[in-house]
Amino acid sequence: MRDTDHRSAHTDPPAELRAVPRKSPDAPNDPPPTNAATAALLREASRHLHTVLAERLDEQGLSTGLHDLLRIVAACDWLPQHEIQHMLAREHSAPALIMTAMANGWVRRWRAPADRRRYALHLTEAGTHARLRGDAVEREVHSDLLAALAPEELAALHTALTKIIPRPAGTDARSALPRAAGTPSPRRTSPARPRSTPRPRTPDGSPTRPPTR
Repeated sequence: MRDTDHRSAHTDPPAELRAVPRKSPDAPNDPPPTNAATAALLREASRHLHTVLAERLDEQGLSTGLHDLLRIVAACDWLPQHEIQHMLAREHSAPALIMTAMANGWVRRWRAPADRRRYALHLTEAGTHARLRGDAVEREVHSDLLAALAPEELAALHTALTKIIPRPAGTDARSALPRAAGTPSPRRTSPARPRSTPRPRTPDGSPTRPPTR
């Protein structure tokens, strides 16, 4: 009996090892991520990037909207004011950003050379310095967030994102502007009004009056 107990103590694995199920070599790998999970990660990454960038820009007295405005004016000098709203992100208000930038001495508003009835924006020297500070902050944030990726992983991510993000023809995916600088923004067109039916006329050519009730 003692010999049997002695052999059992050496051949049986510990209890914690017996509790762990062993994975068969032929067992399938983990299932691929679902579309919903991948889309959720994209949204989370976008929010995280925006939050970190907004915090870093705030330290320089800037916001994401002001930085975008300065870059647009720098790339498209003498851009009419009404065109800026089309190039900014939807959540930004062009009039409010322009007033803030003018108060800081970053942009000036002049009569547009091509159309004296409209105003155009011009970037000042102080605005150029503010834009460059924002550009440096943005590059630093991008480097910090993507530092965990190997070069081949970063290239694969870039290729995958360019496949799912639609861009107008002729634009560069590396463009720093909300829209490609220098490209005309789409004009807003009003829906065509239906033509009214012509009123009947009398023999002498005058329109007839509708009957009174």
